[in-house]
Amino acid sequence: MSPNERTVTLPPKTPVIDGICQMGTYNAPYESLNLLEAKRPLGKRYPSWVTALRLKEWEAFQFADEHWFGMAAVSNLKLVGIALLLLFDKESGKLYEYVSKGSSGRFTVPNGISDSVCSHTGSRLSIQISNRLKKGEFSVLFEAKAHGGQPACRGEFTAYHVTEPIVILQPFGKNRPLYSHKALMPAAGEIRFGEKVTRFTKEQGAVVLDDHKGYYPFSMHYDWATACANTDGVLTGFNLTRNQVLEPARYNENCLWKDGRMIPLPPVSFQRPDGLEGPWRIRDRGGRVDLTFTPKDGLHNVMKLGPISTDYYSPFGTYSGFICDDEGHAVSFDGFTGMGERREDRL
Repeated sequence: MSPNERTVTLPPKTPVIDGICQMGTYNAPYESLNLLEAKRPLGKRYPSWVTALRLKEWEAFQFADEHWFGMAAVSNLKLVGIALLLLFDKESGKLYEYVSKGSSGRFTVPNGISDSVCSHTGSRLSIQISNRLKKGEFSVLFEAKAHGGQPACRGEFTAYHVTEPIVILQPFGKNRPLYSHKALMPAAGEIRFGEKVTRFTKEQGAVVLDDHKGYYPFSMHYDWATACANTDGVLTGFNLTRNQVLEPARYNENCLWKDGRMIPLPPVSFQRPDGLEGPWRIRDRGGRVDLTFTPKDGLHNVMKLGPISTDYYSPFGTYSGFICDDEGHAVSFDGFTGMGERREDRL
């Protein structure tokens, strides 16, 4: 298989059939999720509660308008739960961070996005995501109290699933799946940040959904980058990841979104010659992806508790460079605002 080619098809009704994971890259949603029916995803026979404990789950939205690039996420990592609201002010280059951590039972990530709610309610931060994929809509509401010199904020928007998604089921090992449903969508709503109120229409707002579940290894690491924009109703964006999936030329979640289409991309590498806070160079071998990400501000969360640890860095900043579509046309990302992640966990 050429490193620049990847098969994309319609998905089966469920990701697991008769205990076997149907690995692949798809361009439509599953009817339902049944990852817990996979046979021995950890390689050995374990009690069902142990298997369920290893399934890391989160749902996240990146959102962009003229003034902001942000992320709202609820994660259930089973050993701990985390909710994040990150707001990057494009004009000032400053990142505002609202974080809530606690026992995983307080962080609800549903099994599927057809008709469900993902939520966390904390003392300082609350996030509610109403999934209505069958109707083609997602509603996101977040509220954060003022603290640490940061003002209170509230956001509410609706995203419309009218474009082609990338849906993956890919192997960390034999019958050990990583699932993700990502889609770039138009969105309308408002963000209230202190006294500042910004509103955006479906011709101005862009949102990327990430519904995510995986039997990640205990030692877990990945690099990730994304950016998106909605210019007079024209959506453009990308998703680029380097993770622990086997056979990355055949299985990866890299794609370009252009004019409502999802265009698969080859594997990429992340290079940081000046460290995490310096420019990131994101390339593929064939010259289709040639991007530089310049961090402006970021969240760096480090925790260690016995054998459990996490080292999570999420910078926000600007991109330059291009990605070539499937016809060889270069799509420029000069001046696009976006974010990245570098994660090294033992969970």
